[in-house]
Amino acid sequence: MVAKRKSMAEFLNLAEPETGKVTDGLKRDLPVEQLTPRPNQPRRTVDPAELEQMAGTIRVLGVIQPIVVRPLDDDRSQPSGYEIVAGERRWRAAQLAGMSTVPVIVRHLDEQRTALYSLAENIARSDLNPMDLARGYRGVLEQQRFSQTELAEAIGQNIKTVNRVLQLLKLPERVQELIEQGALTAKHGELLLGLARVRQIELAERAAALEWSVRELERQIAKPS
Repeated sequence: MVAKRKSMAEFLNLAEPETGKVTDGLKRDLPVEQLTPRPNQPRRTVDPAELEQMAGTIRVLGVIQPIVVRPLDDDRSQPSGYEIVAGERRWRAAQLAGMSTVPVIVRHLDEQRTALYSLAENIARSDLNPMDLARGYRGVLEQQRFSQTELAEAIGQNIKTVNRVLQLLKLPERVQELIEQGALTAKHGELLLGLARVRQIELAERAAALEWSVRELERQIAKPS
């Protein structure tokens, strides 16, 4: 019998065993200067134009979705500051919009749960490019000493999907850059994995310049070199 996959709340121990109801989390407004970005966020790239667009929306509607934070120290009554677990772009956009406070949800998370929460939130929002996602996976595996199976269970992904994403990190840096920029997709990258390094870069640059589809890249790879 296949074991039932845990919910994220259960895996992070944020839920009561009997009801599964999340009890940790206090919503409040905090000054923007009390929040600090997390050093090892999965996202590495931030589009300035997208940030400005978010700021425009915030000027009109405010910050609709609260930013998830955790206290920087153990003093729960009056912490010295808060680390952003999820929502750094919203925090940056709010500052661009001229806001002095932002809505937050305070979670009391250890380092391991913080890393998982941050990664899972970005995945749920489809908020990472493939290379940021791959680096986020690798960060959890290396820093938190998770196995790929444990990571897959924690974020609600298939183990094969996790492995496929991690394989992209074996591509040359130039190919990773093209995927990160959106010139190639993860599927393009997967097709290139079995080739020699020089060939990977050559075909990746041609595929990006000529806007090849995945099928066209597959056809070009099949040609005798």
